[in-house]
Amino acid sequence: MVQAVGARPQGKILYVNKVDSYGWLSIRLPSGEKVPILEYTKVQLIETRAGRTFFTVQDGGRKGSIASMDEALARQYLGSKAPLQTGADVVVKYGKMVAIESIAKGDTFMQQTASLSIDGITALVTLNTTLSDPKGRFTPLPPGLYKILVPEYPHNRNYTSGYRDIDSSLRNDQVWFPIEYGDNSRFIHVGNISEGCITVMSLDKWNAIYQALIKHRVPRSKYLGQIRILK
Repeated sequence: MVQAVGARPQGKILYVNKVDSYGWLSIRLPSGEKVPILEYTKVQLIETRAGRTFFTVQDGGRKGSIASMDEALARQYLGSKAPLQTGADVVVKYGKMVAIESIAKGDTFMQQTASLSIDGITALVTLNTTLSDPKGRFTPLPPGLYKILVPEYPHNRNYTSGYRDIDSSLRNDQVWFPIEYGDNSRFIHVGNISEGCITVMSLDKWNAIYQALIKHRVPRSKYLGQIRILK
């Protein structure tokens, strides 16, 4: 093993403390493939060699992978700030079914609205949008208690890039938080349209909601918190 002068010691535990504007950090696998990992992902340093920092990913979708980053970037993006070892607590309360104009979509849709609350933040969300769906596949999540999974991969930026044109301060929109229900295809995410997800319509609240969620981890589990849905 060769370490640069002043390099952080082998075996040290660090966390992803900085990500790109979409909410992810790109790392390189031994194959050369670049893959994304989430903010607050835990890593353990192996060595610094030939200008690159090597580490093992300790949790998340790439758990167990050996990966590397440019040494200078590793110093910027990997730090000592760990996530809170408590679960996030989200409350969603059903509201009215109302017609709401989507500026991004340029149309008006019927929305099953609700309010989402976390860490003193309250935002308007939609639990389902009435779209052209004769099979009735999309339904709001029923009242109950659900677990929120740690996201494992970024969603296609094309789903939310239009909202950045409306609010240029929008960040971390490729991070969709999975809800453990059925096939786990329901998420908490930003936007104006819901196909049964909890979609945060208050664009100006998304950055704060993201931060309130991402900083939590339930110890020794694949969850970052829970969500209570109330009628």
